[in-house]
Amino acid sequence: MSAFDKPRLTIGQRLFIWVMHLFSKVGYGIIVPFQEDYVRTYGAIDYMRWLMEGFRITTQLEKRFGQVEGQMIISMAGLWTGCRWCSIAHMFISNLILYHKEEVLGPIDELDLPSWQEKTDAEVLDLLDEKLTGRWTAMAAVSRRIYELRTGEVEPQDEDDDLLMRTNVMWELLIECTIMAFDFDPETIPAWGYPGRKRKLRARYRAARRAANESEVH
Repeated sequence: MSAFDKPRLTIGQRLFIWVMHLFSKVGYGIIVPFQEDYVRTYGAIDYMRWLMEGFRITTQLEKRFGQVEGQMIISMAGLWTGCRWCSIAHMFISNLILYHKEEVLGPIDELDLPSWQEKTDAEVLDLLDEKLTGRWTAMAAVSRRIYELRTGEVEPQDEDDDLLMRTNVMWELLIECTIMAFDFDPETIPAWGYPGRKRKLRARYRAARRAANESEVH
């Protein structure tokens, strides 16, 4: 077997993947492309453990920082690890939730994030400071903190830091499999949850974002 051969899936694993594909199709509207790689890498049981822990961390982030902000933090964790799928998807969720609640656009366009990942860390930190102002100033500090914790520049000092570290570790594991879905059209990324399933909301958000981007150009 060469290094590029994938291990064969068992019948149970194939059945599990079929169920997960069905779940993602119903919940997200598409088949998440890296679920098979998760099962091959970690096995079905560990994959389910990861999912449950991911849900727990997400719930804790949203409870501590707010629903919009919690999803934004996950996006930043994905951004720093190089997970293109997660950085876009969770920023999209954050933006949709905000637009659904307030009819306003979030400070960061999720479709800008692929170009951010081609920049240096210092450039991205400057962009965060530029974008996260006004009501989002606190998020600029959190985004910088999650970066500093990930790089080891600082040690965890309190419960918030512990939660951000858990987020870093969780989304660091993701990259081993989501890297397989690196080459995709960013506009095809799904957004799960109640706002994400509302097609008209997604369309209105996309139209508002395009209009805002066009006005900035002119």
